[in-house]
Amino acid sequence: MEAMMANAAGGAAPPPAPDNGKKVDLLDKVEKAGCYARNESSAFPMTNLFIGDDRLGCKSDADEQLILHISFMEFVKKMPKFPYSTTPMNREMTL
Repeated sequence: MEAMMANAAGGAAPPPAPDNGKKVDLLDKVEKAGCYARNESSAFPMTNLFIGDDRLGCKSDADEQLILHISFMEFVKKMPKFPYSTTPMNREMTL
């Protein structure tokens, strides 16, 4: 417990990884049990995103908006721009 508090207070925390501008696969950093989607379609649930098949996706059941909550095991830095494809049926997100 004390070690965790020391790390939180800035004691022996490891230095952040350098930002070299390259895209990184964050799938191994995602805490899948903490992830959920609001108003997802039962035919296209959020769990499809973690299977690894690019043909599967996650869709809203009612409208064009889908709210995703993605939980990570550690801190991640999101780039200022949020690129995604403009195809309505397959909006692929890149973090």
